[in-house]
Amino acid sequence: MTTCVTPRSNFSARARILALVALSATALGLTSNVGCGDSDGSGGGADCTTVKGYSELGVAFSKCTNCHSSELTTPTERQSATVGFDYDTYALAATDPAALIEQVEDDEMPPSGSPTLTETEKTDLLTWAECGTPE
Repeated sequence: MTTCVTPRSNFSARARILALVALSATALGLTSNVGCGDSDGSGGGADCTTVKGYSELGVAFSKCTNCHSSELTTPTERQSATVGFDYDTYALAATDPAALIEQVEDDEMPPSGSPTLTETEKTDLLTWAECGTPE
């Protein structure tokens, strides 16, 4: 079962505009299939036929866990990363896919000075989050 990402009130302006356009198109009957975002309803506009699971995204998530790890407990260790936003286990990483999408799309994460994501890693993380966070 695919899980749609629920929009948060603090989504970026781009995300809010896209959601408004999608809702408007649906209301006007301009879409043939109401789902999570793409034509077959299986993801937020992403191609979910080739989505990688959490276990296949280890290198990308390892760039997040320098700060976002449940094993890091002090603000210094976490480099001021918010407690509770952790990616060192599947259960923790899948907690808030909308936050991951917003932060990565807006280039807020990873921050300057941290290991950077390649374009492929960025796309893979966004696809994973938009397609229901498969394990």
